[in-house]
Amino acid sequence: MAQRHRLLACTALAAALLASPAVQAASLDAGAEIWFDNRLFFQPPEWEGQTDARLQPSIAATADLTLTSKAGHDTLRLVPFGRIDPYVTDRSHWDIREGYYLHQDDGWDLLVGASRVFWGVTESRHLVNIINQSDYLEDIDGEDYLGQPMVNLSIFGDWGTLDLFAMTGFRERQFPNNAGRYSLPISIDEGAAEFESDLKHWQPDLAVHFRTTLDNWDFGLSHFYGTSRDPRFQVVLDPAARFLPASVQNQLKSLSIDDLNKVDDLLAGTGISTPQALHIADSFISLAPVYDIINQSGIEALGVYDDLLLKFEGVTITGHGGDRIWSAVGGFEYTFTDFASSGFDLGLLGEAIYDSRDLDDGPYTIFDNDIFAGVRLSFNDLDTTSVLVGGYVDWKLGTTILTAEIERRIFDNIKLSVEARGYPYVSDQDPLAVFKQDSYVQVRLSFFF
Repeated sequence: MAQRHRLLACTALAAALLASPAVQAASLDAGAEIWFDNRLFFQPPEWEGQTDARLQPSIAATADLTLTSKAGHDTLRLVPFGRIDPYVTDRSHWDIREGYYLHQDDGWDLLVGASRVFWGVTESRHLVNIINQSDYLEDIDGEDYLGQPMVNLSIFGDWGTLDLFAMTGFRERQFPNNAGRYSLPISIDEGAAEFESDLKHWQPDLAVHFRTTLDNWDFGLSHFYGTSRDPRFQVVLDPAARFLPASVQNQLKSLSIDDLNKVDDLLAGTGISTPQALHIADSFISLAPVYDIINQSGIEALGVYDDLLLKFEGVTITGHGGDRIWSAVGGFEYTFTDFASSGFDLGLLGEAIYDSRDLDDGPYTIFDNDIFAGVRLSFNDLDTTSVLVGGYVDWKLGTTILTAEIERRIFDNIKLSVEARGYPYVSDQDPLAVFKQDSYVQVRLSFFF
């Protein structure tokens, strides 16, 4: 409810700005997009309560309204977004992706309002990107982001660009309910979320990001202090647990996330399946998100050598209560232009991912010891056809993820997109095991206005 109030406040502010006399003489650019999604899951759901519908259609829409002053120095922008999903009601949601005022001047820019900011250079994982909350109702791949209220001062010159951020109005992560695929077997109680800061959503967050170019390299340095966008989880008792014996309640209270991860070992030889056990446990316990105050320092580097791109991102994080976290991803992308005189470009991608954390050090990550490899095809045609096929392999556990993205404009204002994600092998020791039956292909038809 609090998030809705903040969104309504942003919407009211944007409406007031659009109606103000100061912008009546400004030029208006307006556009909109409506897209129809159809997700087809290849396997039945693994967890009790998940919808058994293999085909799950939904509809989403966004608009982009931009007012620019005559002199071009002042801009008002509003980007609302919404989705309706008839199968997973919690996935029906709306957001103000962007709603801000921007003033541009010689050597500096000032932005006030809700915006999206992207840091990073790598393909497989965006380690340094921390300003915005991920929109997990859209997808778990971390490519969709909620708008974050902020004040952003950018100072730039021949030496590079310095971005200073002051933020508040924290956006909690929202999760699909138990009916949705990519939901967990134990319910997540967002209402029981805990914050390290007594100010909760209004805890001030601060960030700085510096970018510069040296010869063939683009470098970025960043630091963030504030509420972690990634929550960790703790087990909490549901009201029904009060009917259990006190000894059982105490056992449930002492459960850790690590205990839930080892449930297969605990049930060995009992004849009780993991889905059955977790469904019973879900009647008495929930997972509560915990948002810590963290410090994250990051570095990003992109080297450009003709057709070869070298990429690196690294972060170190403290504040989650466990050991300091070290994470890094690095690799390359090499493009064969006009491959074999075919007219299209062929790109080869390879990246390695490392993360030092364990279950006690912070939020879950499924990417800790992984290799990513991919192929990107750009057909350079009028329909802007592109294909990206890739895969992740955990070099310790063997877990394998395959992904594919295809896009093609079929008319001037219509685009066809196909996205697929599959799990040919998932180790039972991998946190990803809870999603191992959620392989799917999605077909999207987008209409632009």
